[in-house]
Amino acid sequence: MTGKEYYEWVSSGKANADWHHTGGDLDGAFKPYPGYEQYKDDDKGHWYGGVCSSETFGDDLDSFFKFADEWFANHKSVYVPAGQAPPTPPVPPQLLRDVASRELTIPEPAIDWNPKRSGDGSTLVNLDTWVWVKDRVDNLYVDATANSVTGAQTAHVEAKLSTLTVSAPGAGSTTCNGMGTPYAPGAANPCTIQFTKASPLGGTTPVTATTTWGATWSYNGTDMGAIPQQPAPQSYTTNIGVLEVQAVAR
Repeated sequence: MTGKEYYEWVSSGKANADWHHTGGDLDGAFKPYPGYEQYKDDDKGHWYGGVCSSETFGDDLDSFFKFADEWFANHKSVYVPAGQAPPTPPVPPQLLRDVASRELTIPEPAIDWNPKRSGDGSTLVNLDTWVWVKDRVDNLYVDATANSVTGAQTAHVEAKLSTLTVSAPGAGSTTCNGMGTPYAPGAANPCTIQFTKASPLGGTTPVTATTTWGATWSYNGTDMGAIPQQPAPQSYTTNIGVLEVQAVAR
C-alpha cells in the first residue's frame, strides 16, 4: 500500500475489521505500523513487509507459527519513499544450502593401479594390485551467498570423500577408507584387489571404482551439521588387462 492507502485503511476501521475476521485477535488487538500517520498524504511511496506461507514448511503448524512469529519480530515492515530502492528480502539459510548443494559436483573416480605392465597396462593374477584414485581431490566445497536487509548471508557446503570400493569379476570387492595410496617403494596402507583369473584372451576385465562422500554445511560460519540429501556415490569403470605369469619348474 502507499502511505495514503494504508492511512485510509487504518483510519476507516477496515484494518481492524480485517484483522478480526482473519483471526488476528488471537495475537491481540490490531496495531498499525508505528509512525504511519506521517505518510497519510503520500500516494507515491509504499509500505514493504514480509508474508509467510506454510505451504512448503511441512505439516508441523506449531513449528511454523513459532518460526513465523520469530521472523516477523526481527523483520519489521518499513516505509520506502518514492524513488528509493525497496529492501531486499532475506533469504532462508536452507535455500542457500540447497543452492550450494545442487552446484556441488562430485568427480567420477578414475583409477590408476600397480603392477602395470609397460605397453598395455596389464596387471597379474594372484598378486595384490594396488588401486587408487588418480584425481587426488578428496575435499570439495561450494558457497552460496545472498545480500539482504540483514547483510550478507553465506551457506558453505563441504563434501569429503569417505570410502573407495573397488570390484571386478574374478576379484570380488574391497572397500578402503580414503581414495587409496599411490604405489611407491615403501608406501603403506594400500587399497588392493586380487584377481583370481586372467582376462579373456586378448581382452580386459572391467574394474569398477565407487566413492562415497559425506557432506556438511555451515551458515555464516556456524556449523549446521550434515545436509539432508547426501551426495550420491560416484562410479567409474576402467578396463584392465589381467595376465597369468607362466613358469616352468626344473
